[in-house]
Amino acid sequence: MEYTESALVEGIKAKDVPAYNYMINKYTKTIYYLAYNILSPSLNKEDIEECVSDVFLDAWRKIDEFDQEKGNFRTWLLVLTKYKSLTYKRKKATRNLVDIEAFQIEDNYNLEKQFFLRQDQEKVIEVINSFNAIDKEIFFRRFF
Repeated sequence: MEYTESALVEGIKAKDVPAYNYMINKYTKTIYYLAYNILSPSLNKEDIEECVSDVFLDAWRKIDEFDQEKGNFRTWLLVLTKYKSLTYKRKKATRNLVDIEAFQIEDNYNLEKQFFLRQDQEKVIEVINSFNAIDKEIFFRRFF
């Protein structure tokens, strides 16, 4: 059965299942495309399909909020899709949080080792400074 936009809205408001099925058949590709564009980098195909299903469920439940004078039904469905997709994306972002307590932090910085290394560097500088001017110049040109 073919529905006009107003007949489709009235059918869904009356909880008419054939009108709901018609809505799904007519708008699935459009809604999937929008949800895919919002969610594709971060969610897999099954999650996108679940989002699309939730959009249709929201349309079924929230049809009384739709006002034909403010806009058309397709635009309203796309707005529902946008917000539902963004909600899914936020949920995915919070699922990727990692507990910092789970990580074992290895510290390769050894204070004692650094102290002795610094002492050795100071001894080398002291020896170089004890050279006469010509030997010091030769040393710096050779190694630096």
